[in-house]
Amino acid sequence: MKKLTLICALVLLIVFSAVANAEVQRIRVSGDISTYGVWQQYDTFYYDATGVNTSPDTTFWATTVGLNFDADLTDNVSGRLRLVNQRIWDYTDGDATAMDIGVAEAYVVLQEMLYEPLTLTIGRQPLYYGRGFVLGSNVIDPEGDVYNNASLSQYDAFDAIKAVLDYESFKVDLVYSKIDEGTDNNVRNMISSRDDFDLWLVNVGIPFDDYEAEAELYYLGINNQDTGNVTTYWTGPRGRALDGNVVVRVPHQEVHTIGARGSMVPVENLSIFGELAYQFGDWGTTDYNAVHNVIGSKTLDISALGGEVGGDYLFADVTGTPKLGLCYSFREGEDYNSYPHEEGDYDNFYTPFMKKSDTVIYGWNGRYFGNFANSVDANDTSWDQNMHQILVSGNIDPLAYWDIDDVHMGLRYAWFHFENPPVSGRDKHAGDELDVTLTYDYTEDVQFGLVAAWFWPGDYYKDDNPNNAAGSDGDIVTSVCGSCKLTF
Repeated sequence: MKKLTLICALVLLIVFSAVANAEVQRIRVSGDISTYGVWQQYDTFYYDATGVNTSPDTTFWATTVGLNFDADLTDNVSGRLRLVNQRIWDYTDGDATAMDIGVAEAYVVLQEMLYEPLTLTIGRQPLYYGRGFVLGSNVIDPEGDVYNNASLSQYDAFDAIKAVLDYESFKVDLVYSKIDEGTDNNVRNMISSRDDFDLWLVNVGIPFDDYEAEAELYYLGINNQDTGNVTTYWTGPRGRALDGNVVVRVPHQEVHTIGARGSMVPVENLSIFGELAYQFGDWGTTDYNAVHNVIGSKTLDISALGGEVGGDYLFADVTGTPKLGLCYSFREGEDYNSYPHEEGDYDNFYTPFMKKSDTVIYGWNGRYFGNFANSVDANDTSWDQNMHQILVSGNIDPLAYWDIDDVHMGLRYAWFHFENPPVSGRDKHAGDELDVTLTYDYTEDVQFGLVAAWFWPGDYYKDDNPNNAAGSDGDIVTSVCGSCKLTF
């Protein structure tokens, strides 16, 4: 506690002393404490080359803590600091860092800076645009304390500078973010301008008076000047002994995304939305010969499409106020088994900073960690690129008929279908998932929650299992998470 108090005092002192002409008007302290109990059965997706299950059932408890300081000062100046701790209970490998305190958010807001419509936000801040289809979360866990289920991570902000020009008829956001200062042989934070990972965003939003409509146009650029990946390849056809080998870094990744999105309320209680984006640029990757051996590295041209469309309807006059939603999303991808890299193009829609996840199991794990990448063989690179996805969701207060309005229930069904099967010759159907959420507002400050999810592997995972793990790829994947959250 003394350590936490000292850190808070020092950080606040630095923040407030940085604005010499501002006086503290008000400081608000808030926070949250969440405890989770998790059980997962992911057997379907973890078999080694001999067909042995490498992932038994997982159970663990974890606690995350957040402490927020919001300061309002004179001269249109404000600041926010969020300190977090997250740890798995009695996790031996994480004992050295389990009680560490990290900075999840730390930024200063300067309104009407130099020019009345201009607001400048500097520091570690959340960035979320539209529905987070392209930019919504920077999911990292610097301490690694909750990496077994990083969806619980309290870290999702960006180190960024954001300038907002807010006019009556439109608004322009200009964002620069430093994702990674650099890597040198996989050692982070090596200060060099040659190997940085940077992000830029220009977002123009236009509101419309009719139908509560809005439209946005945007450009998102990411530039990873050195991926940090190392590839070894032979310099000649006779092998390493005669022709020698060379160790090279995979070239940079430069991805540009242009897109448009919009939403409106055409009739009361109905909202609809849509977004379409196109990516171009170049991508450094490994090059293969005709028999799939690594022969070097090359730069590929990027050309890919992604988009989503959907809507929500609220049955406002029905007991329990049910809400029904439908969303279709698509991200273009490759048939990996055809080795398109040899053709010099790369048609995967790359979204490393989109919202956390659409679903608990397949959406989360497939996207961020590639946990399903070796489900049946080394060529299975399935994730949410190369994917058609349909989400049907519903929310209701199930006990409202009996005047109990503090129990809430949510359902979400997801259908996943590859555009091209990652392994040629297999079925395109990746699977189906059902997520059920129950929450109980014990008081205004305490909420209990239960999230249960089931993923049914599709025919893609049942086809031609080379690991001879008979029947393993038909097992249902299950995740159950109970929680208790205090907000103050």
